[in-house]
Amino acid sequence: MSLKTIIISSIILIILIISNLSFLSRYNEQKKETAAVKQELREVKKKLEAERGNKEDVLIQLGEAYTKHLFVSGRKQERLEWLQKQSTPRLNGKRLRDMKKQHDEDSEGSRDLVSKITIKKSIYNQTAADRAQVIVTFAHQYQSGREKETTINKITYQIKYIKGKWLVDQFDITQEV
Repeated sequence: MSLKTIIISSIILIILIISNLSFLSRYNEQKKETAAVKQELREVKKKLEAERGNKEDVLIQLGEAYTKHLFVSGRKQERLEWLQKQSTPRLNGKRLRDMKKQHDEDSEGSRDLVSKITIKKSIYNQTAADRAQVIVTFAHQYQSGREKETTINKITYQIKYIKGKWLVDQFDITQEV
């Protein structure tokens, strides 16, 4: 082999290596761009799924059921478990633990307490594709022995779409005068 052939072969080899590295670099860039587009597509699909499920009847039903589980007496453990399943992790933290403690204290104090509610009105408001607000107005009747009392209350729920499910993220209760 002549020196000229070796030099030409070396130059061709260097050109091939450089072009392969260039193609590899471009391939890696394309791979990153594809991953970013796929992630964006997943996020859009989640928003679209949430938007399709953000329906007035479904979320009002959740708000009303949540209200009943909060205030109607009986089957305390089942009610608390249901509330936990219908709540975001954030709400399941302090708020529901406080409610469980309050239920335990109430149970000790008056075992003959009967609590019922009557839903008066429910209002739905979509606040984002994956969020909604539901306001439930209800009459809360409770009876202990012969004493009966009724109050009109309003509870405002912030509902959020998380991992394919609508969950109560927070709520605020006010008593109407």
